[in-house]
Amino acid sequence: MDNLENITALDQGTVANALAGLSAKQSNSEQSCTVSAENKAEQCPVLLALSVIGGKWKLQILWSLSPGPLRYSQLRRKLVGISEKMLIQQLKNLEKEGLVVRKMYPEVPPRVEYELNQASRDLMIVLRQLKEWWNKHHSSVDQQASQAQDAQ
Repeated sequence: MDNLENITALDQGTVANALAGLSAKQSNSEQSCTVSAENKAEQCPVLLALSVIGGKWKLQILWSLSPGPLRYSQLRRKLVGISEKMLIQQLKNLEKEGLVVRKMYPEVPPRVEYELNQASRDLMIVLRQLKEWWNKHHSSVDQQASQAQDAQ
């Protein structure tokens, strides 16, 4: 279940489509995520959440940290293809957004670990559900996408 390839296969569009499908099941009393003149995208909780966790690396970083705290070098080894500059930038953003905790230990040489906080651990529950949804429905989604592309 903690296989990184399973989550990296989900691009932001797939995540958005999956969450939009899940939100379609919400009750009438909950806010709709349909973007219109009356209900701008900025007011939609799902789109707001996706704006925080979207992008190529954020979900992969969070998924990599889900088993437990990692030092920077351990995290970098897990994320094949990410540059040092990008990893530092994304970790700073995730820390600023309140999804990752950076712990610095007063040792020589300095030791820094990154870990999920409660908000991001809660997010992992949703992402695991999304992964289950994908495993259950990816064949039909892929088939519909292929048919739509063939029709063009």
